[in-house]
Amino acid sequence: MNQVAPPNTGFIVRKIEIGGVERKYTVFIPFTYEPSKLYPTLVFLHGIGEGGTDGHRCLTQGLAPYISKHPEAFQFIAIFPQTTGDWTGADRAQMVAAEMDDAQGSYSIDKDRIILSGYSTGGYGVWRIGAQYADRFAALVPMAAYPDSDEVPTLAHLPIWIFHNSGDPFVFETFSHGMYQKLKAAGANVKYTEYGAFGHDCWDRAFADPKLWEWMLEQRRK
Repeated sequence: MNQVAPPNTGFIVRKIEIGGVERKYTVFIPFTYEPSKLYPTLVFLHGIGEGGTDGHRCLTQGLAPYISKHPEAFQFIAIFPQTTGDWTGADRAQMVAAEMDDAQGSYSIDKDRIILSGYSTGGYGVWRIGAQYADRFAALVPMAAYPDSDEVPTLAHLPIWIFHNSGDPFVFETFSHGMYQKLKAAGANVKYTEYGAFGHDCWDRAFADPKLWEWMLEQRRK
């Protein structure tokens, strides 16, 4: 993935110790990175098939393949946590927060422009971790996500854009549409895009839409 990346940019695997256990995660640093400039940042949570401990498998679906198509043009810092299972449990949320802290200590991340995204079980993690650390994120972008209705009151103040395929055979679109309706009823600033397509991978079409990137660049933590 890093064949053409200038030194200290591109995809970089980092190590951090959490509770006496070494954890690996990956960051993407823009090719034109300048330490004096603050960068908008995406934290991206993988699906269950991309779990592990190597810091690499979490790059095989979702955001990382999109970045890899034109890495020289990607102007966000991206953080890719990796867990060995799904994103339930306080330890997963604490791991993501610790890795965000580690990345913020090493790179020029704009703390008011951090967006949490993820797909499938990682989309569920967006609801859970987004609620637990709601004060750290400017917006949420869950994709093909399992629902978490209990978190709606905590999430309602955040800008949210939800994506799903109508023909998703693994995570039903009614899950995302139900979250959209509940968030809307709670007064949230929430958008919902449903593609009339079969398959689980709504994220490919979502990331290919310039309007999503324009929207993310507009978001600021309140």
